[in-house]
Amino acid sequence: MPPPDPVIPAEEWRFVQIAPGTKTRIAAISALLDTIIVRLAKTNLPAEEQVLSEIERAQLIAILETALQILKAPIMEPGMLKKAQDSLKRLASKTAEKQAETGLGSAASEGARQLWELIKSLF
Repeated sequence: MPPPDPVIPAEEWRFVQIAPGTKTRIAAISALLDTIIVRLAKTNLPAEEQVLSEIERAQLIAILETALQILKAPIMEPGMLKKAQDSLKRLASKTAEKQAETGLGSAASEGARQLWELIKSLF
């Protein structure tokens, strides 16, 4: 049975004043999220060794792709960025728990940390 559809309530859309250094941080986070998406989409492990099911991977990819679009916009929605950050933390935790896909787990952990730092600095 597939997991329930994720519900990601929006808090509010906010115009964001982006300082010069923040653009660099957003670019670095975007590159990291892109890397994570590619790793999620192109795993070569057998299904029983993967940390996430196919549906969970698809859902996480959709959440991260949404976060990437939000990071490019002049207005941002902190709730959706927090959901992406939380999803990355859960992925990092699952990889550590199962001791599998450790490179993906490390990238997810770093992505969660960087997203949280960005959220704190913008909102």
